Amino acid sequence: MTGPDRVRVDWAVAGRAADGHVFALSGHDDATVDQHGHIQTLTVRPD
Repeated sequence: MTGPDRVRVDWAVAGRAADGHVFALSGHDDATVDQHGHIQTLTVRPD
């Protein structure tokens, strides 16, 4: 999906909830950008 006006970034995060359990999430973000590299649209897609 990466191109002159589209960017895809994979991500992952882990944390500990207030009740003490540990969690992990992953996914990717799809964005379209303008000629200056500014994000015009952003979609977060968890796996």
